[in-house]
Amino acid sequence: MHAEFIAIGSELLLGDLVNTNAATVARALASIGITCRFQTVVGDDAPQIGDVLQIALARADVVIISGGLGPTEDDLTREAVAAALDRPLERRAELEAWLRERFASFGRPMPDRNLVQADVIAGARIIDATWGTAPGQMLEVEDTLLVLVPGVPAELDDMFTRVVLPELSRRAGAGRIVTRTLHVAGLGESAVAERLREVWDRCPSDVSMAYLAGRGEIRVRFTTRGTDEADALGRIAPHEAAARTLLGDAILGIDGDDLEQVVARTLTARRLTLGAAESLTGGGFGERCTRIAGASTWFRGSIVSYATEIKISVLRVPASLIDEAGVVSVEVALAMAEGARRVLGSDLGVGLTGVAGPSEQGRHVGTVCIAIVGDGIEVAREVTLPGDRARVRQLATTTAMTMLERALRR
Repeated sequence: MHAEFIAIGSELLLGDLVNTNAATVARALASIGITCRFQTVVGDDAPQIGDVLQIALARADVVIISGGLGPTEDDLTREAVAAALDRPLERRAELEAWLRERFASFGRPMPDRNLVQADVIAGARIIDATWGTAPGQMLEVEDTLLVLVPGVPAELDDMFTRVVLPELSRRAGAGRIVTRTLHVAGLGESAVAERLREVWDRCPSDVSMAYLAGRGEIRVRFTTRGTDEADALGRIAPHEAAARTLLGDAILGIDGDDLEQVVARTLTARRLTLGAAESLTGGGFGERCTRIAGASTWFRGSIVSYATEIKISVLRVPASLIDEAGVVSVEVALAMAEGARRVLGSDLGVGLTGVAGPSEQGRHVGTVCIAIVGDGIEVAREVTLPGDRARVRQLATTTAMTMLERALRR
């Protein structure tokens, strides 16, 4: 089965909201073996919604529309779809009664405008709403299943989990789309692609391979369809093995094992604690650490020593060292890491100092110095990172995480 996803809302086209529903729907469909071939965003315009719908119905087994099911004048999905299908809208008494009860449970009167949410396209099955006040709809249009769900992510997630996925799974039958993702750090996208050229060339048509770059990490993703997960992973296995051989220790983990999780698991297993001292990243390294549930067992904290005097007074970085080596130097990064370790009482210390920009501060923008210290560990590097201020800061935390993972591995 092949699906198409249509997101409705001018706010998506204007960039006011990010279309996270597209990723949610695509992942959910892939989990039951349905390929999402097309994704479209259309504004709050009834004729345009109708045009996009007709194209989708002609080429997909399943069409999923999100958004435009609210009570306001710019919520046009019901009317636009009904007009495109040449079907009337029917006011369902049971939905009207449910809406009135819903608002009563909120302790407020229902505006008359909300009654449009009781209008259903002729022949449609109602998808009950357990969040909000927007019911979904599901109907057959010749050989295509058309599904209408709200655009609010929590409401869409709920309807997909309870109703839509079970229905689609029943129709799709056996088969799953499975991915295997290798997380790579310390190499750029082109370097990874160069190493894996022969793997790329030898991948059969039923196993797709892709490179995904982000946050200073590269993900190598293999995707295929199988009768079940074991069958699909078996198809991927020889290509994954070849990639592992060529990438070696540049691979940090697989699938959900991103950089932070690998570091967290290693620190936990070794009963080690970590503290940080950050300058240019302003707490970004600590934020990445605390994304992991249970981080309090291994992460002691991060000192944001943005001002030079804080490096001196709190971390006890010698003023003479700063005068001699410069505040952006591997020597100061090492002293910051030692200071963090001492102040926070951690087994390991990380120090980050650098120039994020936009102005140069005695060093070129993008110059970053990072140090890792601990019993038997002392690693320090100066790197030049590309991009604007935000990207330099993000890449600095990724580089520090990568250095830490390497140090722990050794």
